[in-house]
Amino acid sequence: ICEILEKAGVDFIDVSCGIPGSPEVCATIEHGTYDKSWKRYRAAAAKKYVNIPGIAVCNIKEPDVAEQILVDGCCDFVGVARGHLADPEWCNKARSGKAETIRKCIGCLCCFQEIVNFRHVKCAVNPKLGREREFENPKHNGQGRTVAIIGGGPAGIEAALLLDRRGFHVVLFDPSERLGGTLNIADKGEGKEKITRLVDGMIAQVCESDIELRIGEEATVEKVKALLPCGVFIACGAMPMLPPIPGISGKNVVTAEDVLTGRAQLQGDCII
Repeated sequence: ICEILEKAGVDFIDVSCGIPGSPEVCATIEHGTYDKSWKRYRAAAAKKYVNIPGIAVCNIKEPDVAEQILVDGCCDFVGVARGHLADPEWCNKARSGKAETIRKCIGCLCCFQEIVNFRHVKCAVNPKLGREREFENPKHNGQGRTVAIIGGGPAGIEAALLLDRRGFHVVLFDPSERLGGTLNIADKGEGKEKITRLVDGMIAQVCESDIELRIGEEATVEKVKALLPCGVFIACGAMPMLPPIPGISGKNVVTAEDVLTGRAQLQGDCII
C-alpha cells in the first residue's frame, strides 16, 4: 500500500496501527501501560519500501525517546500528539535543553475519551488545555505579596506555579520529603512509571521558579500567620473513605495505599 501511495504522489507516510474491530484498535492511541516507542518496528518496516519521508508515532512522551528513534533510522520525522496536549511547550523545552521541565503525558486517554464522546478536549495533567484564552495570560498583580500554599500535590504545585508567574512570593508547605502528593502512591502500580516522570517534571518546574519550598514541614497556624500572607491556599488533599462494611476494621484488612507504600505486607495465598 505504501508503494502504491508513493507512486500516486503522496508526500510522506505516517505509520500507525489499529483499525475498528481489530484486536489492536486500542494500540492506535495506546494507554499508559504500553512501552515507549513499542511500535517503532512498524515505521522502520514501511521505510524499507519507499523513498518518501516516514513519520513514526510510537507512544513518544520524552524528547530523548524521539531522538533515539531518529538516530536508529526508523523514520525521518517523529509524531508527538498527546505530548503537546499535556505541554504545548514540548518542542521549545526540548530545543532549549529543558526537557526535564516538560509536563509529561501519562497516557490516561482522558483527551481521547472526551473526543469520542463529542465533548471539548481536556487533559488530566494540563488544566489549561482548550481554555487558553481564559488562562494563558493571567494578571501580573502579585507585587511581591506573600501567599501560603498548604500541600505540595498536583493542585498545590499548579497553584504555586501560577501565583509565582503572577508575581507573588509563594511559600509552599508540604510534610513529605517529595512533592507530588498521592501521585507518589499512584505511580507504584504496574506500568505506572509515567506518573513518576510526570511528578519529576512538575518538581523541575518548581525548582526553576522562585517558589520558597518548605519541604518536610507541617504548616501550622503560627507558621502561616508569621508570613503575614495576603492569601492562603489549602491544597492538602483528602483522606480516603472507608465504606461501613462489617469487619473492615479487622487486622486482616488493609488498604491499597498500605500495600503500595509497603506499610502492609501481604502473606498467604488467599487474598482478596
